[in-house]
Amino acid sequence: MSRNETTLEDILNYEEGTENYKFVSRDLSIYEAEDIFKDQVNKEDRIDAVLITHHGKPDESLLGIISAWDIIDIP
Repeated sequence: MSRNETTLEDILNYEEGTENYKFVSRDLSIYEAEDIFKDQVNKEDRIDAVLITHHGKPDESLLGIISAWDIIDIP
């Protein structure tokens, strides 16, 4: 499989048993995304990424990714 053929689903299937991401709608504000990361701080299985699709459904095309590192720079 080439890089051009690799899908997000391929990667997520490789990460068996890991639910360290959450799908969200493109209408979610950056501050709501920040709250998702904050809510996970004291939990054992933290969110590493927020995956953005049109309606927040995993079967939709990926529009963007927000990582915990992106949240650090929010004023």
